[in-house]
Amino acid sequence: LNFFLGVDDEQAAREGADSDDEDLGVSELQQAAGNKDSKGKNLAHTHSKRSRKRLLMARRALDKVKKKGKTGPQRAPAFAALELLNDPQGFSERLLAVLRKSTDKFEVKLLMMNLISRVIATHQLIVLSFYPFLQKYMQPHQPKVTSILAYAAQATHPLVPPDVIEPLIRSLANHFITDGRQDEVMAIGLNTVRELCMRQPYAIEKDLLQDLVQYKKHKDKGVVIAA
Repeated sequence: LNFFLGVDDEQAAREGADSDDEDLGVSELQQAAGNKDSKGKNLAHTHSKRSRKRLLMARRALDKVKKKGKTGPQRAPAFAALELLNDPQGFSERLLAVLRKSTDKFEVKLLMMNLISRVIATHQLIVLSFYPFLQKYMQPHQPKVTSILAYAAQATHPLVPPDVIEPLIRSLANHFITDGRQDEVMAIGLNTVRELCMRQPYAIEKDLLQDLVQYKKHKDKGVVIAA
C-alpha cells in the first residue's frame, strides 16, 4: 500500500509529525479548537485567535487536497506506480472488495481508502460503490474523519454522476452542518462540501446550496469563511 501511495521512510517520518493534526475525531476537534480539554471540560471560545489557529491545523488534510487541485484540478499527483497500472478499474474494484471484507486495523483500512481514492482520481474512474462505502464513515464522532472526508473529495471528479455525490453532500449537511454542532465541526463540513462541489458542481441541490450560503452570517469566523 505504501509503495502505491508513494510513501517512503523519510516521507513517512515527516508526515508522522503532523498526522495527529490531520486525523481528528470529534473529541479531538473540540480540543483542537480549544473549547474542551482532555477531560471534556469547557475551555476557551472557538472564536478566539488561539482556537482559530488550532482549527486551521485540524483542517490541514482538506487543505492539502485543495492545493493538489490547483496544479491539476481534477487530477491527483502523478505517482509512477499508479500511472502504470495495467487495469486501474479492475485494481480499484478488487481492492474495494478486499476493503469491504477486511478485518485489519483501521489504519490499514484508511490506507486502502486512500489508495482507491488516488487511483480513481489519477485515472478518472467510475467506481460507484466506493462513495456509499465512505459515506457510512462520514460522522463527526468517527476517528480519522478528516482523512475520510479528504478521500471522498479526492475521489470526486466531473465524470462521477452528480446523483452519486449528492448523498455525500446531504449526509454532511445532516451530520456536520447543523446548529447543534460545534463550530469547528460545521466549518469542516462546509469546507468538505465546497471541495466536493468544486470537483462536481452539479452534485448539490439549489435549495441546499441556498441554505448553506446562509452560514455566511454565522457568529463564528471559521464557519463564515467556510460558507
